[in-house]
Amino acid sequence: MAENQFSQDGAFAVDSLILRNNADLANDWGNLVNRSITMVRKYFPDQMLKPPAQATHSAQVRQSFEKLILELREFLDQIEPSKYIAACNARSRLLNLYIDQMKPWALAKVGTPEARSDLAEVLSALLEGIRWLATAFLPVLPFGMPEVFRQLGLAEPQKIGSLTSLEWGAIEFRVGEPKPIYPRLELPVDSKPGA
Repeated sequence: MAENQFSQDGAFAVDSLILRNNADLANDWGNLVNRSITMVRKYFPDQMLKPPAQATHSAQVRQSFEKLILELREFLDQIEPSKYIAACNARSRLLNLYIDQMKPWALAKVGTPEARSDLAEVLSALLEGIRWLATAFLPVLPFGMPEVFRQLGLAEPQKIGSLTSLEWGAIEFRVGEPKPIYPRLELPVDSKPGA
């Protein structure tokens, strides 16, 4: 769905499906979910996390996600599933970039109250972004998203109306055990270069 426009003929190839799975689901989205939950369990074990009332460095992340709902509504109205998926994937990459910029592992080593507060803001923004993306992905990835909600420690949202009812910071998180959701797939031997 991500590569083919709804109104056009599409091409399907197993190799392309495997490459898309590995790039978007295993490497980008799956890695984001796994490492975010792992960091929460490491740095805030058995604690509830919630985005702060006054965001500092996570404000741009929040603004981007609040725009996402309108974008997705527009793409649904236009029957553009590839654009819908691209908008979700862009937010997944945004969260991964946020991790790289904020370096939560470095904040954890500082150990000051300010650094601990920044760390909590980073991790809660990640969890909130993952919750929003899992809600958005639910119609197109219905078998993997329930596991994301389980790992977030949340019930799966209702299938209809859940996107429009999302509110940033309305949920506290107590995460579960991280587990890979989308494992990497291998290309068939005859498809590999040099085979």
